[in-house]
Amino acid sequence: MSLFVLVACSDGHAKISDANEAIFSVGNVNITKGDVYSSLVSQRGTYEVINKVNQAVLDAEVEITEDMEKEASDTVDGLQALYGDNFVTLLGSYGYKDVEDYKTRGVIPSLQADELYKKYIEENWDRIVKEQNPKKAIVLKFEDATKANDAKTALDNGEDVATVATDFEASTSATEQIVTNDSSFSSDVLAAINSATTSDYALIASVDGYCYIISVTESDANNFKDEVVEQLAATEDVQNNAFGYYVKKHNFKVYDREIYDSIAENYPEYVD
Repeated sequence: MSLFVLVACSDGHAKISDANEAIFSVGNVNITKGDVYSSLVSQRGTYEVINKVNQAVLDAEVEITEDMEKEASDTVDGLQALYGDNFVTLLGSYGYKDVEDYKTRGVIPSLQADELYKKYIEENWDRIVKEQNPKKAIVLKFEDATKANDAKTALDNGEDVATVATDFEASTSATEQIVTNDSSFSSDVLAAINSATTSDYALIASVDGYCYIISVTESDANNFKDEVVEQLAATEDVQNNAFGYYVKKHNFKVYDREIYDSIAENYPEYVD
């Protein structure tokens, strides 16, 4: 399916019919259709193209279900209750005609996008797992090395991890978290998590100046797949790559050189 056809040919530019036809004049100056088109392309061309293409992708890949319709209605109802009589005015400031327009063009596409991100991860699961190497782990962070050592001793003696985290003033929660290669930990902490073969607690004096105690509780991402999908679907990289993946799948082409160059610069995942 060809979703959108706008292809970068050599220095090509999309043209409109009757480009020289004046649509208004000021004194002796005529403003033509071509003038307005050029202005729109330079100011909003890329933004509008990407919006249209993204919506085409959503409509092609994600069915709007009854559950989505209900969730969208519930969202709108909640916002109406929150903002009251100001809600319609607020929507107008964001370019929506009315509440139904906001539901149709704002809320539902957002719900479709959430499903698209998850679908992308599912369809590319093996590659993404290889790239991200998700692990489920407990990671305790300490500013004081002595307290970190004492905490490690307490954990080795079988004390409850949540109690230890509180008693020895860890600055992170004892709750399990999903750690990927894009997590914000320093490289040596990530390396220790990635190389762990048991759930035993390990103490790391990191290059970032903190001490960490780690325990990898699950190494096989397939055993907590739904959680991985949920977490990765909320990341900017996955969201951008998902649209890029499906745009290319549907043979996106751009005929206007100016718009193509702008997309290549700002949305490189959309073009080859």
